[in-house]
Amino acid sequence: ENGEGQEIKVTSSPVETVRGLHVNVMPNPSETEFILHVKSDNHIDMLNIRVTDIYGRSLKVMKGTFDQTFRFGRNLIGGTYFAEVIQGNKQRVVKLIKLN
Repeated sequence: ENGEGQEIKVTSSPVETVRGLHVNVMPNPSETEFILHVKSDNHIDMLNIRVTDIYGRSLKVMKGTFDQTFRFGRNLIGGTYFAEVIQGNKQRVVKLIKLN
């Protein structure tokens, strides 16, 4: 759970869907960068994407629209990270593996 009593689902699957919010990350694991594509039924609210390390430290924040592709991770060292995608009241957290 997050600090607000909402349950956060973490998955290592590269594709995750929750009621109209579809998140696809590839490659995962990656030796170079991650390509995160979001499709959503919500065409009004902006997407907020935050990349964190395993300690919850925010490493990158991105904003975008309902049908957009994001590239990131070239500067990350090998390890485990999380991409949190939020749009309106919908949230997805995807586990990312960066290889050395």
